[in-house]
Amino acid sequence: MLRQAGAIEVNNLVDALEVAKALATQPLPRGNRVLIVTDSGGGWCSGR
Repeated sequence: MLRQAGAIEVNNLVDALEVAKALATQPLPRGNRVLIVTDSGGGWCSGR
């Protein structure tokens, strides 16, 4: 289900930052649904 939704899984902060860097150069997705899930205790979570 996550793959169908276009989820991108990362295993550490370095990978997360690399994905963020890559996504920053892409057009904004349509709609208003963004979700970041973490089990790190919420060290960095953002949503809109």
